[in-house]
Amino acid sequence: MNKNLEEQFKTLQEIEVEAKSAKEMIKIPILSSHFSSRATIVLAIVPALFTLGVIFAQYLKVDWKIVTVFYSSVINLDQKYGDASIFNWILWFLILGSPAVIVVINLLAILHVYYNRLQKEIIFTIKLKWMSITIVLLGLAFFLYFFGYLVVENL
Repeated sequence: MNKNLEEQFKTLQEIEVEAKSAKEMIKIPILSSHFSSRATIVLAIVPALFTLGVIFAQYLKVDWKIVTVFYSSVINLDQKYGDASIFNWILWFLILGSPAVIVVINLLAILHVYYNRLQKEIIFTIKLKWMSITIVLLGLAFFLYFFGYLVVENL
């Protein structure tokens, strides 16, 4: 019986599996890297100005008008109009929302999608672009920083 089984294994033909390598698959990025880098620069301006103002005015106690003017304006508008001003809501949405949008845009730039029709599955891969991954982490850190700032200031 053992010999019969061994003979059957010897006569079996090898099955050839056609596997596509990662380079042969067509992977579609959800968003281009060029767009994400330009959008990141534009979206980072408002939070960066606010952060510089906070650092110089609150921590370093240096009143350089060129750096702290945006921070001072935001604080004055917030104290003058409070939550009643639509401009105040838009400004805080830009300050808090910009880092969140930066995170989403850069995640979409490094995320690639492949649809396998035979197995009816969608495969997501993340391209290791370290600069984009760093920007995602920094955007997440800034989002958490601004969220914490808003929570502490409004308690």
